[in-house]
Amino acid sequence: MVIIKTKEKQNIVEEVRKTAEKYFRKGDYYCSESVLTTINDTLGQEFRPEIVKLASGFPIGVGKSGCLCGAVSGGVMALGSIWQNQTRR
Repeated sequence: MVIIKTKEKQNIVEEVRKTAEKYFRKGDYYCSESVLTTINDTLGQEFRPEIVKLASGFPIGVGKSGCLCGAVSGGVMALGSIWQNQTRR
């Protein structure tokens, strides 16, 4: 088990936030895609980058409906994909 100090966790979270915002502000991705890509990159490409295409329907509250925040859904997709990869090893 890897133990990460609180300050180090804060630094990682801050870097992830900045990177996801950079993708979004540049127009590279919408919110869900930005978060999913950033988390995948941060964790060393746990899943294939093509998976980000699945997040394309979730921005602006699931297809622009305003329901669920795209950043939240992108994060949930990332966590779910990583969890599945970890449990299958």
